[in-house]
Amino acid sequence: ISQLFGELLSVWLVNEWRQLGKPPQIRLVEMGPGRGTLMADILRATRAWPSFRLALRHIELVEPSPSLRASQQRELKAKQNKSSAQDQKLMSTEEWHLPQEQIFNPNIRARWHETLASVPSDGVPCFVLAQEVLDAMPGHQFVMTETGDWREKLVDVDDDPLNEDRFRFVLAPTATPASHALIHSSTLKNMTSNMQQNQTEKVITAEVSPSALAVVDEVARRIAASGGGALFIDYGRHSCLGDTLRAFYRHEQLSPLCDPGLVDLTIDVDFQACGRQAAKVEGAAVFGGLEQGEFLGRMGIVERLQALLNNDSLTDDDIDRMITACETLCHADQMGSRYKVLAIVQGDHEQRQTPAGFIPEDRVRRPTSHFDIIAP
Repeated sequence: ISQLFGELLSVWLVNEWRQLGKPPQIRLVEMGPGRGTLMADILRATRAWPSFRLALRHIELVEPSPSLRASQQRELKAKQNKSSAQDQKLMSTEEWHLPQEQIFNPNIRARWHETLASVPSDGVPCFVLAQEVLDAMPGHQFVMTETGDWREKLVDVDDDPLNEDRFRFVLAPTATPASHALIHSSTLKNMTSNMQQNQTEKVITAEVSPSALAVVDEVARRIAASGGGALFIDYGRHSCLGDTLRAFYRHEQLSPLCDPGLVDLTIDVDFQACGRQAAKVEGAAVFGGLEQGEFLGRMGIVERLQALLNNDSLTDDDIDRMITACETLCHADQMGSRYKVLAIVQGDHEQRQTPAGFIPEDRVRRPTSHFDIIAP
């Protein structure tokens, strides 16, 4: 949307690197790099901090799709070709189509991975960026019945010839392993009791994504062990309640049951649950999820925009485009409140300096029980 986004994330990375004492070697991991635009923007922006670039020895891109890997490689190569060899130390010494690894130069090594598990965990401080990753993780949906029981929502074959999708949603007739795990949450037990008394909604749905929780947990453990920091940026909420399952194909929203395997399925990220899951990890300090607009505002997006607009060579169209992009990122009616930001850094004690963009009140308290991760 805007170069401002990549620039401000670069500022965050450099700030956290300094908080670590400027270690001489760091690893930058991006999960779900898309077309490679964000990583390319960060590599461009961080040229303003030569000491940070000197420490940036490893770039790890977690991407299971071969076609997206190729797109990412093309994007990075295109940005590389726009810079001189002296300014942009990313001169490729291997063919870009290689699926696993590219050697840019002796200082920066970029590799592609199918999963986070294959990213080395060797004590090198690790910085992780994950934008619009958790929303694509599989999840479970549960519906509370009139008797207060939770039943998992499943997909069944629909024999109705008039139904083009040929599938339908049904409730499991009895408890499933997933619903058994859900009802053991003490907060959900209290929630069930309150909802039965208040009768506020006819249909009450809860969504849980164990896969998203597992990813956040793994990242928190890496950072607690080796140092570094992580930012998870996604659209989401601070609750597990609601039916947010949606399907998209070429920017058009469709039924989640149509064209299995072709449409992109997504659910809102439960940032409260993800934050609590990460906060369970000894040695990890967790902050957020903060609204994206507030995070970018604290990071200085308005001031940076004003500085860019002072360029006399900009046309009126350029100015309008830059202002519109900033509004899209920050305005409450657009991405500003819909998207949330969760930060994970190393540090268990309360005196640990708060990461850039956050305040002490944003810190997530460690849950007292494993069953208190999921909450309404």
